[in-house]
Amino acid sequence: MAAPSNKSEIAYQRENELLVKFKGIVQSDDLSKEEYRAAIDELLKSYTTLLSDTKLLTSVGDRLQRKLKGANMLLQQQSEEIQRVNETLQLTNVELKNTIDELTKARASRKAQTFILIFVVVLMVATEVMEEFFIEKFVDTYFTDWEKIFQFMIGLIPKALIVMLLKPIEGYTERYFIRQAQRDEAKQKSEIQEKFAAS
Repeated sequence: MAAPSNKSEIAYQRENELLVKFKGIVQSDDLSKEEYRAAIDELLKSYTTLLSDTKLLTSVGDRLQRKLKGANMLLQQQSEEIQRVNETLQLTNVELKNTIDELTKARASRKAQTFILIFVVVLMVATEVMEEFFIEKFVDTYFTDWEKIFQFMIGLIPKALIVMLLKPIEGYTERYFIRQAQRDEAKQKSEIQEKFAAS
């Protein structure tokens, strides 16, 4: 508590000395009229100087206050602008992530469709070969003409099964390729984070 009081006394030492001096003059009864007048003149000069200093300090303080207020307003505007940019970046980031997810799904779907197409071609060739070499010879050997119609129907069964299995197989392969793409993406992110951590 004593330290701030001492600092204050040091800062206003001259004013405190004048105050003590003029209190002594006011309390003194044995001063002449001229001495009072000289004391009042000195008091007026000191007061004028003090008032001038106070006006100057107030003016400087007001100027600094206005500059500080302007700087605070500028900081507030910049803070709001940064917040708007940050929100825009977050929205862009979400849109980018959605686009990447859609691209990943599209690539997985394209791979799945290619896989299914190859699978269908192989199965169709296999059923035709099986029908040509096994079913026709078996029916020709053991069945009559009306039973050849039955042979045709039996030949349609594997093809119908292939058609019915296409959609589930495509869905499974598409999910497989999506999971594979997600694992690859996670691996790339992990490698990038390790590079940043190392540097």
